[in-house]
Amino acid sequence: MNNSFKELEKLHLEQFEKKSPEIKNQIEGEASSYKFIGDVLDLYFNKIMGVFVAMTGGDVKQDNTKKNSNPTD
Repeated sequence: MNNSFKELEKLHLEQFEKKSPEIKNQIEGEASSYKFIGDVLDLYFNKIMGVFVAMTGGDVKQDNTKKNSNPTD
């Protein structure tokens, strides 16, 4: 007796295995794009916000040094 559901499952599995590398590459490409955008935002967002604050007449204080960062000092 032929089980059509088993045959259908086998057919879908074969199609998925053929497309699997393509799907993996597409997902990795999208993830690397999002990572790049996140890195750019992380690096430059504070500076861009400082520019907008300065343009609107606000006071921008750049203090990148941490006070008391070394307890032995």
